[in-house]
Amino acid sequence: MIEIFRDLPHYITSNGIDYEINTQFNVWLEIIEYLSNNKMSDTDKLICLLMHGYKNDIPPDINDAVNGLFYFLSRGKQTSDSSGEALISFSQDEGLIYSAFLQQYHIDLFESDLHWWKFLYLLDALDENTSFMKIISYRSVDPGKIKDPDKKKFYRKLKNKYSLHHTIDEHKVAQALDDI
Repeated sequence: MIEIFRDLPHYITSNGIDYEINTQFNVWLEIIEYLSNNKMSDTDKLICLLMHGYKNDIPPDINDAVNGLFYFLSRGKQTSDSSGEALISFSQDEGLIYSAFLQQYHIDLFESDLHWWKFLYLLDALDENTSFMKIISYRSVDPGKIKDPDKKKFYRKLKNKYSLHHTIDEHKVAQALDDI
C-alpha cells in the first residue's frame, strides 16, 4: 500500500505485543543528538535511544527494540552505507530549519508536535528559495569539478563557511548493537 494512505506508526510490535513509541519530531531530534554525541559511549547512546524512543515499556528483546526504533528513525527505509558527505546537522541547522518551516509551511516548530515522519516529509519538500536549502546546495557542491577559478574560489568559500562540525557515526552505533 502507498505509505500516504496508511496510518503513521505509533508503536513497534515485538513478539506480538505493541509497544508505544514517542513520535514527536523534537524527541527524535534529541535522540539524533544523543547518537551524534562523540563523548557518550555507544552503550549510553543505545540506552538513551531506548529510554526516549519508547513512551512506557521497552520490548524485552533488545534487538527488536533497537531495530524497531532505527526503522522508525529512518522512516521505514533501509539505511545506506553511503560514505557520502553529510549535508545536514539538525543541531547546527536548527535555526535554518525552523525558519524554513515557518517561511514555507507557516509551521512554528516550537509550538508543534509533528509526527517524526511528517516532519521528514516536509523537510524533504522544502524548496530552494529557503536559506536552509541554499546552504544545503552550497555544502553539496564539489568545487574541484568547477573549471572557472573565480566560481571555484566562491564555492570553496561558501562550502567552508557552511560546513558541518560533526555527524552521526552509524557504524559505531551498529557495532554497539552487535555487542549487546
